[in-house]
Amino acid sequence: MPYTTLSSKGQMVIPKSIRDRMRLRPGDRLEVLLRDDRIVIRKPAGSLDDLSGSLSHLARGPVSVEEMNRAIEHGALYGEDPDDGP
Repeated sequence: MPYTTLSSKGQMVIPKSIRDRMRLRPGDRLEVLLRDDRIVIRKPAGSLDDLSGSLSHLARGPVSVEEMNRAIEHGALYGEDPDDGP
């Protein structure tokens, strides 16, 4: 179990293994809660705005109706992406 030490300024470093697992980055906001005799630090629940642009790497630009129909037909026949097929 990783440990951390509280500084004289009340600061602590979250161990790298935990930062990596939680995908924490510099500047991330965290909630700090007191639960009985425990301190809980967690990422706040995200909003839909946080997802903006998260799929931009998949964008292919506008697609024509003909291309859509071809993809639908190909998927019905082969069950795969038309760009991957014969």
